[in-house]
Amino acid sequence: MESSFSQNPTPVSGKGQIKIKPQQYNGHEDFEEYLSQSEIVVQINNWNYHEKSLYLAGSLSGSARGILTELGPRERQDFDSLVRILSIRFGSAERSEMYKANLQTRVRGKDESLSELAQSVRKLTRLAYPSADSALINMLAIISLTLFQIQK
Repeated sequence: MESSFSQNPTPVSGKGQIKIKPQQYNGHEDFEEYLSQSEIVVQINNWNYHEKSLYLAGSLSGSARGILTELGPRERQDFDSLVRILSIRFGSAERSEMYKANLQTRVRGKDESLSELAQSVRKLTRLAYPSADSALINMLAIISLTLFQIQK
């Protein structure tokens, strides 16, 4: 997955001032969502390529942190290398079959509202079909919700 920030490796440094602290990433959340938010944090903090690389590496925890041992010292400090390996390991493209199965077996929780169910189904649909555009995602989510209501 290409990052929009990896195209511009030399923005002005934030000089160590942190306006917003990056969230930790443990490998359980959606990596694309995490990366999108972390790119915003990079912009707000005005970090250069090296700083954003170090902050990404430093924000890893749990199973995501384990990838650092698989990388050489240079790769650990290279944003594009980190994003590439994290995308391979934790990206939705690599987990799409699992998300498709989750979507097919999704049941509405006892106290779950219809809007919560719809949001969950839409997210699972997006994860199950990562290369689909938003119009197709919406259509597939509606079909899934319709089938869910019929099977109920």
